[in-house]
Amino acid sequence: MCPAKLSTGACDETTIFTPKKTAQGPGLRRFTRILALSLLVVGVYVLHQDFWNWQRIEPLLFGFLPVGLAYHLGYSMLATLMMVVLVRFAWPTYLEKYEPKETSVTNHHREDKP
Repeated sequence: MCPAKLSTGACDETTIFTPKKTAQGPGLRRFTRILALSLLVVGVYVLHQDFWNWQRIEPLLFGFLPVGLAYHLGYSMLATLMMVVLVRFAWPTYLEKYEPKETSVTNHHREDKP
């Protein structure tokens, strides 16, 4: 049975193969992406305030690494991962549309300077 019939009684192929529009449009997806990335940045910022390790020296990890230093090592890796995610999903594409054409490198020195 045809889901959509024309006035002539024939099936309209465009109505069969056209996907239904959902309530989640590009505006909602963009808002969700901005919200998720903002929460990621705020979460990493909150984790940077490691007040629970300020007075602790023990336990030493691997026998020589204080727990606060090990925490900041892990935090630095997390911040690097966050920056990779931000560049991947939040980089403004308009910055790369107008890339200057390559020009030949010229020598700007004057060899006959006094």
